[in-house]
Amino acid sequence: YIEYELQIENRSVWFETSVSPMSDESVIWVARDISERKQAQAQIQLQAAALASTANAIMVTDPGGKIEWVNPAYTALTGYTLDETVGHTSRILKSGNQAPQFYQELWETILAGRVWRGELVNKRKDGSLYHEEQTISPVRDSEGKIVKFIGIKQDITQRKQTEARVLTLLQRQTQI
Repeated sequence: YIEYELQIENRSVWFETSVSPMSDESVIWVARDISERKQAQAQIQLQAAALASTANAIMVTDPGGKIEWVNPAYTALTGYTLDETVGHTSRILKSGNQAPQFYQELWETILAGRVWRGELVNKRKDGSLYHEEQTISPVRDSEGKIVKFIGIKQDITQRKQTEARVLTLLQRQTQI
């Protein structure tokens, strides 16, 4: 197959062609318009670049919570590489600061097909703790079945530390 682009009426049209020799020394030449496929591929490449370059950590899991993909911001936040993460669950980040009931409610929400938003404390690969805001969204197939979860994480450790310092200062002032 050979792919090529032609300009037709001020627009790009992509074709895929094949040439098949016949026994009588003639050939069959077939051309097919693949413009929609090329546009879809370009859109996928753009979206993949956006996901990879976003400042928020992104994690994609299967319905059981097994991690299938993370972006570079996830690696920067957690210290775990893509290879160290894929195939594991997000339990590798578990700090122990949330009660089991917290995770039970989270799973009940997303398995019911609803978006979960919340804050939690997780643990990096080096053992240090961090606060994160997270949104987990179910992804459904064409039949409505949940096939993936997308988790978007934002490090809010600085904000939490600032809030704690302000609260401490306010408490001291009210004691005076």
